[in-house]
Amino acid sequence: MYDTTADNDEEAYMDDARGSKKMRKGLLITFVFTLIITIPVGIGASRLGWAFDKMLGTYTTIPITILSVFTILFIAFSMMRPVSALWFRICMWVTGLHACVLAYFIPSMTSASIVLICFGQTWSGAIKQTVMFIIAVGSVITVIFGFIWARFFHVKRYEKNTGKLEKSYRIVQLTDTHVGSIIGPHYIGRMVKKVNALDADMIVITGDIFNHGGVYECRDIAKVTKEFAKLKAKDGVYAVKGNHDPDLNEPGMAKFIRDTGMTFIDNRVFYNDKITLVGRTGLVTDKSGRMDIKSITAGMEHDKPIVVLDHDPRGADDASAIGADVVFSGHTHRGQFFPMTALSKRANKKNYFYGRVEFGKTTSICSSGAGSFQLPIRVGTNSEIVCFDMK
Repeated sequence: MYDTTADNDEEAYMDDARGSKKMRKGLLITFVFTLIITIPVGIGASRLGWAFDKMLGTYTTIPITILSVFTILFIAFSMMRPVSALWFRICMWVTGLHACVLAYFIPSMTSASIVLICFGQTWSGAIKQTVMFIIAVGSVITVIFGFIWARFFHVKRYEKNTGKLEKSYRIVQLTDTHVGSIIGPHYIGRMVKKVNALDADMIVITGDIFNHGGVYECRDIAKVTKEFAKLKAKDGVYAVKGNHDPDLNEPGMAKFIRDTGMTFIDNRVFYNDKITLVGRTGLVTDKSGRMDIKSITAGMEHDKPIVVLDHDPRGADDASAIGADVVFSGHTHRGQFFPMTALSKRANKKNYFYGRVEFGKTTSICSSGAGSFQLPIRVGTNSEIVCFDMK
């Protein structure tokens, strides 16, 4: 007999989500933008198909172009109409992978053209066909590898002796899962199993649980919620918002928090018998919801390790100013894929980009994140779970 419980749960979430003007506006903007990019993607797809046709004698130009345009149009219209979560996600993967291939193919072709000009060569038929084929194959292999690599979780381990604890205390950090069109319940389920196997004293989530400012993008939000609810830690699961998360009082988000049992501590201080948690919200550059850290921590005790949760790694300076022992953050994704890795490092500066950095007595841990944003690949980075042992 067909179980309608999950469907009813999904409808409850989506009914809540549809009630937000902000979410409806976001859907409309994404719908229009998706339609606009149909033309350049179609042109890029035809060039990619041409490269294979010339070298292999195939007839892929028209099928590749039609498939690319169709998937984009499908996504655009499915944003305004209810469709299966699985079909929506598959089409997002196909379109995302195609966009990634073009992201490698087009700049590589431009670079090849510059090199040939510098050496006085011309784009003769044989040279053009050979170079385009090599670049096309290389682009496709890189993207396929990046898609597969992004599905594996890597545990990054750190240790610190604060001198404030008699026994080791394990904190597992998750950040930037970006649940929605790319990341779904199966992915989150595997992540949860990996986290629970670490036997954490506490699990912390430093923002961007969702992808686009609302739960509406995730067509199977009830299933995702059930997976997040399986996170287990002795002292609970604590979180702060990221710049992509909806307001905590929006109906869909409020239901997600209630059903998962997470505790959000944005702009608050939380104590247990082992540590003190300080929660920050928003970005350093976003003053609308971000309170001054000294106001948040006024009168705070310093006898226990102080742990700050801040989505933005640029908040490490604030954490250091209040004498925090460690600050967990994310946001940068470590660039997610090459060459964005290099560009992101330059934009965020070395101390606010990735990994462990010491700010005086404060240890900053910036994770590359457990999910993928917009494009379903990782090249040169890992889908990461942080395991931090503190004494």
